[in-house]
Amino acid sequence: MNRLPAQLQSIEIHGGFAFVAAQCEEHSLSAMLLGISDDVMQWQIDDALELTFAENEVAIAVNLQGEISLRNRFDAVISGIESSPLLSRIAFEFAGQTLHALITRASCERMQLAIGKKIEWLVKSNAMQVRRA
Repeated sequence: MNRLPAQLQSIEIHGGFAFVAAQCEEHSLSAMLLGISDDVMQWQIDDALELTFAENEVAIAVNLQGEISLRNRFDAVISGIESSPLLSRIAFEFAGQTLHALITRASCERMQLAIGKKIEWLVKSNAMQVRRA
């Protein structure tokens, strides 16, 4: 599980949904919370948060161009690769943290991923879990 410390920038609540904007160093990340708890209604701007998301929810891109609906789209450099016959676990640094993406080995080979290669990592807002730290 990937974990990032952040601070709450804004929160919009409507019905059982909340859209959260959080700051992690100089990066702004977003999360869509479904079926929110009463605790979320008490959150305040600048509250310390922990953002978590599964390794298999992270997509990796090389030379991605154009617009895409995912707001969580960030540059990184690969710092490690572990491969099995089916899967590759890609490590990269972001905001002082080591994060991981779990992708197929075939995709890793097709994109010619290697340590030191520049990538973009992406994660959907609704795949992001948020809790007050």
